[in-house]
Formats: sequence, structure tokens, C-alpha cells
Amino acid sequence: VVILVVIFTTIIVSMSALFSHFNEKKAIESLHSVARTIEDWTVALQVEQHDEMSMLAYCRYLETWSKYTNSEILIVNRTGEVFDYTGRVKSVPQRVLNNIESGRVVTFKSDFDNAYDERVLSISYPMRYKNTQIGAIVFNKSLPAMRSTVFEMIMMFSMASLASLIMSFIIVYFQAKKISNPIVQLNHAAQSIAKGNFSERVEVTSHDEIGQLSSTFNFMASSIEKSDKSRQRFISDVS
Repeated sequence: VVILVVIFTTIIVSMSALFSHFNEKKAIESLHSVARTIEDWTVALQVEQHDEMSMLAYCRYLETWSKYTNSEILIVNRTGEVFDYTGRVKSVPQRVLNNIESGRVVTFKSDFDNAYDERVLSISYPMRYKNTQIGAIVFNKSLPAMRSTVFEMIMMFSMASLASLIMSFIIVYFQAKKISNPIVQLNHAAQSIAKGNFSERVEVTSHDEIGQLSSTFNFMASSIEKSDKSRQRFISDVS
């Protein structure tokens, strides 16, 4: 039992790390396509147009994507100024500013320079207009929330594994009983015959190897019983 617990715990820990890595990887991949879409809309509604209706439509658009991706979104211009956001954070760390200059996708985990009470997964995507770097799109996803999702997946996996393990034990137990019961009966019958009770027989309940063994045992017991009766008659006649 202890070995099974250790093995099960090891599997759970390994699966937790695997699921966490997979969850973060999928989040980054999905946000990449969202970033490209937001980039197109930013260019259309913020760079090429500046009217109030465009600004309102753009804000609603960002809010929709924020809810869909379960993350806060910040739109940063080339100088590092946050000109639109969906949460309460209105500034970005220096590494995001460096990303704007380098034009590379940057992923890191931090409290966003004390902007959050918890650690977040930040993904900063460069934003371009006519082949010119104009800023960055930053997504901040709560790491505790992501781990909570992973924990739920692990719990579902654990419960399913535990249920399968219990069912396996039950099946193995009944299969073992099914095999061992005839053998126990054969052992008791053999002991009874050894004590001289040649009328002892076992019940044949199957046609497999155990059933064939039981039939052979009964045949042997019958032969012994007939031989014993013949011996007794011979002794009786001689007397």
C-alpha cells in the first residue's frame, strides 16, 4: 500500500508539472493570434482614426478579448506610455519597454513591478504599423488562477485514476476468489480422502483448467472409493 501511495503521489506531482507547462504553453500560443488581431484593430481604430466612436468601439473590443482570454490587456506606445488598458494597471516594467525597442516577444513571471498582489504571467507582443515598431500589446494572466485550472485538471485525473484503481482491485479480488475457491475445495477434499473419507467430491463449476482438474479429482476419488469397496468385500469374503 505504501509503495502504491508513493507511486501515485509521484505520478500526481509529475502530471501537475506537465499540465502547468502545457497550460502556459497553450496560453502563450492562443494569445499570439489574439495579439495579431488586436494589432490590426489598434491600427484601424487608434492610428488611422481618432473619432470618439472609434475610441468607444476599441475599448469595448479590448474588454471582450480581456474576458475571452481571462487576462488584463495593456496597449503601450513606443515611448512606454499605456494609452489603453482593461484592468487597473497603468504602467509597465522596464523589461516591457526594452521589448518595444527590440521588437521581440517577451514572456516573464513577476508581480509587474508591485502592480499586482500576486504573480502574473506576462506576455509582451511587439506592435507594428507599416513595418515600423509603434508599441507593444501586453497580456497579464494570473498565475494562481492558471494553477487553479491545472489543479482542477489534476483532481479530475486523480479521481478518475483512483476510481480505475479501485475498480481494478475489485475485479482482481473477485477473479482471485474465483480461482482460489476451487483450489481450496480441492485441498479440503484431498485432506478428507487422506483421512479415509473416499466419498468426498468437489463441485465442478467451470470448464476451464480448474474445472478439468476438479473432474479429474472426482474421477480419481471414485476410482479410489471403488478400489476400497472391492478391498473391503475381499476381506469380508476371506473372513
